[in-house]
Amino acid sequence: MKIKFLPLIFFLSTIGCAKNIENQKKIFSKKWDFSQNKIPSEWTPKATSWKIEDGALINDDKYTRADMLVFNPGDVSDFLIEADIKIEKEYIAPKTTWAGFHLRSELPMYEPPWNNGYLVILYQQGAVTAVCLNSDLKYGAVFKPTAINGFNKLRVKMTGSLMQIFVNGKKLLQFKNEKYKSGGISLVNYGNKAIFDNLKLQARMFSPTNFEKKITKINPSKIALVKPLPKITVKRGKNKSGFFVYKKTGKNFTPDGYNHTIGDNSNYKIPHATFNIGTYDSKRIDKVLSEMKKLGANTIRVWLWGTDTGGNGIWGGPNSDSLNYDYLNNFCDFLRLATKHKIYVIPILDLPPNNKRYKNIIKSFNKKADKNIVGHNADILTKGFIEARKQAARDTVSYIKETDPNLLNTILGWSLANEIIVVSDQLPFSLTNGKVRVANGKTYDMSDFNSRQKCADDSFSFWAKEIAGAIKEIIPDALVTIGMWTSDAHKRPPVNGIKITEINDPRFPPRPSVLANSKSGIDFLDIHVYPWQNKFLINAKAHELDKLNRSGIPVLVGEYGVFTYQAKDAKAGAKKIVELRKKCYDAGYAGALLWVWNYTNGLYNGEIEEVRKALSRARKN
Repeated sequence: MKIKFLPLIFFLSTIGCAKNIENQKKIFSKKWDFSQNKIPSEWTPKATSWKIEDGALINDDKYTRADMLVFNPGDVSDFLIEADIKIEKEYIAPKTTWAGFHLRSELPMYEPPWNNGYLVILYQQGAVTAVCLNSDLKYGAVFKPTAINGFNKLRVKMTGSLMQIFVNGKKLLQFKNEKYKSGGISLVNYGNKAIFDNLKLQARMFSPTNFEKKITKINPSKIALVKPLPKITVKRGKNKSGFFVYKKTGKNFTPDGYNHTIGDNSNYKIPHATFNIGTYDSKRIDKVLSEMKKLGANTIRVWLWGTDTGGNGIWGGPNSDSLNYDYLNNFCDFLRLATKHKIYVIPILDLPPNNKRYKNIIKSFNKKADKNIVGHNADILTKGFIEARKQAARDTVSYIKETDPNLLNTILGWSLANEIIVVSDQLPFSLTNGKVRVANGKTYDMSDFNSRQKCADDSFSFWAKEIAGAIKEIIPDALVTIGMWTSDAHKRPPVNGIKITEINDPRFPPRPSVLANSKSGIDFLDIHVYPWQNKFLINAKAHELDKLNRSGIPVLVGEYGVFTYQAKDAKAGAKKIVELRKKCYDAGYAGALLWVWNYTNGLYNGEIEEVRKALSRARKN
């Protein structure tokens, strides 16, 4: 590999004010022609599909994942990047595949290229497109593809807000945009076998402001305190599943009710926006809770960390330095209404923290993270994401506690995830050899079946313990749970080595027994039960019932339901729902919540009259 140091004239006109000089000090300038037949140390592949062949960089994206090669020294502000690019083979419909650059992105090692930043991409037929993600900005131009070996030279220069795009030496596009001022640089390829060569990068390195100086003071609501509901706690069983009890009297409590979610008012197909600014409706929620109570329900499960659309969600948009306290006030109003109707709440802290405050934490702690951990798996296996989730959890529960500590009794348990998984088609589990070091400080061998399984098991447990501990720092008597489905959903055994199989689904949930141990920090499990493969039963092997019973942990069926194709009509569907619910209780589980109250996604919902009546009758028996 030959490396050439390039002149720095490009940067002389871009040195700005004292603040920019302070935060943007280092200049990076190199060129790679890949003649040494190895991926340069400055670039990290997010997938095993990147390799060097015959002195050129190849990406073979057969599975249309938009594979990325990430510049690992860090974020940049101003830059000049260019490469010779050839699309050699398309794997899907012609003229729909592309290759190019992902620019000024927030967390390129861990997010797909369509989350944020700028995409500048070539189509082999002679088109170039520039897109500003999360906006309506999109530019395009056409060019005459070169006949010389099929390579086209793509060059992008960005100084401040000005982007200039050149193909084969000709400037085709120029525009200004200030949405993303700094971020990561990556090569990206979608649906092709693509070749990159003669890669050149000149960039001003960017250092983010220390996140510890970005804390916004909490401003709690001044509404009068509610009268608290009786506190619920848990009891572990002896060689059988545990159960819930009222802390003061010791009397059993059986959580039974519904999940509830509302799509964003701007686009109802955007899910989990129940408390978003402009979507939350106190009167509508009051009516829903009243109807649930009349049907005998006593528990509701909702997304607290949901979808942040237009900055209206809990994160307040990508540039926010704090939680969105208007959003949290909506949630506190919801808790007051639930308290009024005597309905307990399970809030789900599901989606990873997604604003400047928490992403700076991720970047700070992940500077030394193993580069063979990327994408979704980084959320579970790296310290940065765990620390960001811990801080976001502290901020969330602290706000509610300071707003009205009596509302905390209404929360049955804090759920750390809706359905926690790792995926086998992303690093490190897409590896078949090599070792990886994860957040717990331990190293695992990806060539060994048992080591791969232990990597997942240990990581799930460590992740849960750390985040549960952060919540209990603020609320020592809080109950913490975690949502999951089981391996029978895809005909896998619980111990499976997290290996890619013939099953076309890379998602792997944890083994229930891993989180049943008291050392995990989990007070009760939340297992989701559906008639997988049309079997209306509890799969004892997949649920590891023998191990759960030995642990004595309470198990709540946080979701159960019947797909509309599994019954001829609503009456038959309601009957099957009641049948499945009974299976859950027969297994010794401590409660059951129907998916879903009224959101339409292919299952019989709780508002259907036949379902309402059937569940109301069942709760009285």
